Amino acid sequence: MKKYTSGTLTVLATVAIVGCGGKAVVDGSSAGGQGSTSTGTTTTSTTTTSTATSTSTSTSTSTADNIEYRANLWLGGMDHLIIARANHTADTCLRLFADWPMPNSEDFAFDTPSGWGVAHADAHQDASICFDWEGPPQVDTVQASGGEGLIEWDLAAGNSYPCTLDIDATISFDGSPPWLDALEPMSASGVVVDDGCF
Repeated sequence: MKKYTSGTLTVLATVAIVGCGGKAVVDGSSAGGQGSTSTGTTTTSTTTTSTATSTSTSTSTSTADNIEYRANLWLGGMDHLIIARANHTADTCLRLFADWPMPNSEDFAFDTPSGWGVAHADAHQDASICFDWEGPPQVDTVQASGGEGLIEWDLAAGNSYPCTLDIDATISFDGSPPWLDALEPMSASGVVVDDGCF
């Protein structure tokens, strides 16, 4: 708190920094009352507010929404990729399956790296098992009716499979249960690919 005195006007100014966002709030008040006047003199009070803007970078985990993304690569007769989104607040898991070499399945319109196609997607409750890659989950799953979006990655020199990937997609569910929205987003960058990166 600082006190400034000029003639008959005393101004008190308080500057407070609020939270981690760096927003500055300036509060000005006059001992003589806002907009006070004296004979032959007019005093004007000006309040200035400055706002700092911060920039954040998306990662595979969004702690603000308690949502986590991971992916898994496994090879067989074809190459298979699972991209999973665990919502720990809602306790749900959303999974998207892509194969190589395959085109997109009907009702799935995705831009993907060359030769990869989205086969299907599903959702289930229990986020704690969302990244258990060994076999199907031992819970009831709801099959998606379709979806659209983008999957992309960059390959390190000499690699055939990605270390991380980016996804920006919407998955559709018809007649979804109460715990699942009809349109579920999947959007993250830098998603770590388990068993990939070679």
